[in-house]
Amino acid sequence: MTLASKFIEVQPSGRNVIMDENLNRLFATLTSALNHELELYDEMERVLRSEREAIVGSSVGELVTSNRTKEEILLRLEAVDRSRRDILRHIALHLNTPPQGLTMTHLVSRFQGAERERLRRLQEELRLAAVRIRTLNHENRRLAETALAYARGWMNYFQSLLCPEAGYQENGRIQNRPVNGKLISRRG
Repeated sequence: MTLASKFIEVQPSGRNVIMDENLNRLFATLTSALNHELELYDEMERVLRSEREAIVGSSVGELVTSNRTKEEILLRLEAVDRSRRDILRHIALHLNTPPQGLTMTHLVSRFQGAERERLRRLQEELRLAAVRIRTLNHENRRLAETALAYARGWMNYFQSLLCPEAGYQENGRIQNRPVNGKLISRRG
């Protein structure tokens, strides 16, 4: 049984119409694009996991590489997204449906059998991958903010040692200017 015979379009008159082989090609192209998108999400997830290690290890070089890799993946995802939208537009034209109204959920409901399950599985895998990426990205942002606050705390501490605030001298007088080089020498 071909895909065309498993895809039924209900006409306003209530008649079922078997779709042609063009739909088979569009379906294969769509599933290929969705699989590629899923691969890119998996790659992004791996990069975010390694980024986490770079943040924890304070490895600036690895963070720069990670950011470059993420930007490349995002550019590839944009290209796949444009391709997917183009495919969906062709499917919508084929089905005489407005492209704006053709969502994955709507498309899943139009197929039957193995094709329906394949689209449903891809839809769910993409959704779960997006949730994992969003979670990892949020955790990495929180780790980076914590690491930055920690580094600023140490910088402030070292600055206070090098240039303490005005205070009292040993004889009880107010010290008017900071004493530089306190880490090297305790003499003013």
